[in-house]
Amino acid sequence: MRQQRFGLAAVGVLACTSPAAAQEWSFEAGGRATLAAGAFSADAAEPESALARAEAWLDGSILFDNQIELGFAIAAAAERDHPRADPRGDAVLGPQINPLALPVSPPLRSIHAGLAQSGVPADRGPRAQLETAFIYASNPMGEISLGRQEGIAARFAARPDRIAETLSAADPRLDLTGLGGPRLVDRLSGPSAKLSLTTARVLGLQFGLSYTPDIEAEGLDAAKHRRPINTIGAEPEKVLEAGASFALRLPDWPAIVAGLTWSRGEGWGPVSRGPANGQFGDVETVAANAQLGFEGWSLGVSALTGDNGWSGAGDRGYTAYAVHAGLDLHDWALGLEIATSSDDLIDLDQDALMLSAVTPITEKLNLMLGVQGARRQGAGLSSANASGVVMEWTVRF
Repeated sequence: MRQQRFGLAAVGVLACTSPAAAQEWSFEAGGRATLAAGAFSADAAEPESALARAEAWLDGSILFDNQIELGFAIAAAAERDHPRADPRGDAVLGPQINPLALPVSPPLRSIHAGLAQSGVPADRGPRAQLETAFIYASNPMGEISLGRQEGIAARFAARPDRIAETLSAADPRLDLTGLGGPRLVDRLSGPSAKLSLTTARVLGLQFGLSYTPDIEAEGLDAAKHRRPINTIGAEPEKVLEAGASFALRLPDWPAIVAGLTWSRGEGWGPVSRGPANGQFGDVETVAANAQLGFEGWSLGVSALTGDNGWSGAGDRGYTAYAVHAGLDLHDWALGLEIATSSDDLIDLDQDALMLSAVTPITEKLNLMLGVQGARRQGAGLSSANASGVVMEWTVRF
């Protein structure tokens, strides 16, 4: 899958201004499907026993003699996730709090945590989504792309290679516990159509920029464009993202991978939301991450901080941290991830842990066995938690 293609949108212009002989088109297609299952001991939580996710993608490209490459990428995904993970629903965190000190204050929604103080989970059952559809042009100096894809902030996040395919302490693709998890990847713009530009990597450094004029697309795990009537929070549009990535691999030295990203979304809100509307504005997020790897092991840290678009008095921001380690042991890949977050807008703390071991059964079938735990503490609530054993079956095609 073309995970790291950041190309230019002016494909037609480049093609017309740089005529050259071309090779034949080349295509690459693939996919994977994962079944996740678990058995949990839970307190004030409602874990699911089994969930599933499938993805498929198609890439195509053509290379000209002048080293200009034109191409496209398409990817779709379908999943059955926990009802509380549906981005159209609002997690019920407990009694409504009123930090705005207003006579009537709607439930507040955190754009970083993706949760609200109160609301109703949306259970739409299995869902499918076109997550990627863009065209690109590249040359030895960089790439430019136009279309539906994640922003630079998400693509430059130096997150570790996932030991498990869908389950994770932070940013899980599937959430068996229903308690969510800390978010260490900035996906403010989601898969909405955008223009992206990246430079070539020089001396280990690469830079990127993306602009999303309208957050119009709903991803399977994010629906930042939606504006629910029953909650109030930041409503960003016109998202600008910038990132820097560093990667260095030298013989007999640990490999170093690091990323620093920033995003800013222009905030707005309809007057009909009431007096609390004036307390929200632009959304700004900064994330940093780094990883070391050497001969079968890796160690990394991640951090994210955002202001939730809060423009009123006091700090109502979001912070999250994670540490992760990986080790290759014979035919097994072992992973440990610990993550924590704190959201001062909705008064919510989250902690999660994931210990996993993956081994190949066949060339295209992997088995993951693990232990997962999650805890969520909200305003006016005793803590909700779940812990148990989990497994994944993943087949690639």
